[in-house]
Amino acid sequence: MPRKPKIRTPEGEFDPGQDSHSKLVDIKAVTSEDVKRILAENERLTRELAESQEKRTEAEQKLVDQATAQLGQTDIREVATKKFVNLRVLDVSYDADVVNGAPRGYKIVGYKDDAGGRPILKPVFKTERVPTFFYKIDLAPNGGDFLSINGIHYYHGTIVELDLHTLRCVKDMVFRGWDHERSISGHNENAYRKENRPSISAKGFM
Repeated sequence: MPRKPKIRTPEGEFDPGQDSHSKLVDIKAVTSEDVKRILAENERLTRELAESQEKRTEAEQKLVDQATAQLGQTDIREVATKKFVNLRVLDVSYDADVVNGAPRGYKIVGYKDDAGGRPILKPVFKTERVPTFFYKIDLAPNGGDFLSINGIHYYHGTIVELDLHTLRCVKDMVFRGWDHERSISGHNENAYRKENRPSISAKGFM
């Protein structure tokens, strides 16, 4: 995934961050056939999984097991890794060019050669310290075998470590998949709610 080279400063090396953080953590919940297909499609998974397991501490393994134990549950929740990564994010505090028509977080680097002379915008990034989480990918039957974000595949049944921003995106995609599944399968979400039968009386009009 995209990563900026480290910058040397008088204080030492500084990591300006990456655009996102995600890595494979566990594949115990994936069927053997799925594993064969996944590994055949992407050798990166085996390499990352081996590196992740080798470096994992006992405390981290307990958190992974906590995320893995959610298999089959209807409410899968992320598990905080208590770790942070440096990410490049849009600097919405940058507003020097707002008066000239640029939105916050963008600067004007030129103008288009057309009748309107529209500004050419370039995003302004800053480095932000972002927490990471373990999360189990649980896709609805209609959602296929994986999610794809920026060319990275997140396979059903795997445990992955994600930065907070990527986690929000993944959870939103998973929720939408299950929401669509409920709409097409006709599940009654109010099956266990007490039925409310409203009655209309004409007394108030007499």
